[in-house]
This record gives sequence, structure tokens and C-alpha cells, in this order.
Amino acid sequence: MDIKIIAVIKALLLPPAGLILLGLLGLFVRPQRLADTLITISLLGLIACSLPVIVTLWAKSWETVPPLPQRSILQLKPEAIVVLGGGLKQSGNEVVLKSGSLMRLRYAANLARDTGLPLLLSGGGRLEEFDFSEAELMADCLRNDYGVPARWLEGESKNTAENARYSNKILSREGIRRIMLVTQAYHMPRALVQFEKQGLEVLPAPTDFIGSDEQWDVFSFIPSVEALTNSFLLAHEWFGMYWYKLRY
Repeated sequence: MDIKIIAVIKALLLPPAGLILLGLLGLFVRPQRLADTLITISLLGLIACSLPVIVTLWAKSWETVPPLPQRSILQLKPEAIVVLGGGLKQSGNEVVLKSGSLMRLRYAANLARDTGLPLLLSGGGRLEEFDFSEAELMADCLRNDYGVPARWLEGESKNTAENARYSNKILSREGIRRIMLVTQAYHMPRALVQFEKQGLEVLPAPTDFIGSDEQWDVFSFIPSVEALTNSFLLAHEWFGMYWYKLRY
């Protein structure tokens, strides 16, 4: 299935669009009891997905991989760092990396400096008007902004499972089996499963945790756009994990 079609389907099914569509359906269905139920579920779901306190607790339950402890690097002795792309977007006449990719690159650059390990960048997302991969754009950013070169680029993958499969092909040719894996904390559970399925020994290095340990305040109970955005990301990972179990 075309990647754009998949993106549209996901956008329509996941919050907030999925909940809005459910509420709109309630305006037209009968009997009235069913209509009221659908509208109520839609409204309560939108409120829950926009409340920082609820989304933070949801993230804490999902982001099960903790921050990377320094001693783990010494124990596993990884041979390379693999960084997963977080997507591209068009801004005016140019293509730029989404914020998720930039946060992963910043963290990976620091890890590369601290450990001296080579970097593999994995991301094949392409926009129609531009003939380059996400991995190539990541490499440019890593080199120009952080002064850190990437040794390998994997620019064919279209999803996390393919990130793992195609990255493993490159690493296998180099005789590398132990890696550090860099991606967002909410994405790590699904990514970790896919890379371990390839037979790699993986030391997860998650970054950008949604489930923070900050104290609650009045704004934690006021709906926010950021919480609604994070609820989409968490729902995407939750459904993605089960979809991957069926497909792969």
C-alpha cells in the first residue's frame, strides 16, 4: 500500500481525528441511545487525550525503557550507534527534518563524541519533488551542525521494521552485532523489538521522554495542544506494536 494512503488512514483513525469522526457519526446514527453513547465517548476521549496529566501517565506506562546508564555501555561494549529517522517535512521550497529527528541526532552526536563509535543513520523517507533520502539529510545535519560524520547511510526503509532489516544488512557486512539504538522514548519499545528480531544485541538509548517526573500544577489539568499531539504519538505506537505482531 502506498505510504501516503497509510498516512491518511492513520491520521483518520488515531486521535484526535478518530474521536472527532466518532462524534460526527453520533450525529447521524439511530437509535438515540447509540448516538448519545458515541458522542459521549468522543467528547470524553478528546478531553482525556488533551489533558497533560493523563497523557503523561499514559507515557510513563508506555516508555518502559529507561534512560541509558553509563555502565551499560561498558558492559555491552557496543560496536556502532544506529540512529532512526523521525520524518521529513516540506518548509517552503526546502525539505527539513522534523523535530524528532533533530533531537535524536543531537543525542547521537553526544554519544558518538563520548564513545568514539561509528554512526549508522537509517531513514528512507522521500518527498516526491526531492531525490534524496532522510538518511542523507540527517548526515548533512550531523556533519554541518555537530561536526560528527556518519559512516553508513541506510536510505531505503519506509518503516521501523525496514529500519531494522536494512540496517542489519549493512552491519552484518561489517561483522557488527552489538549496537546502541537511538530514537524517541515513546518509539523505543517497538524499535527495540524489531532490531532484536534481526539477531542484534541492542543497548537502547532513548531520548525525549514524554512521561516526565515534573510536579503537577494547575496547567497539568488544562487541555493543551502539546498533550493532544503526544496522545497521537502514543496511540500510533500502541497500535503499531500490535500491527507489527500481526504483520511481521
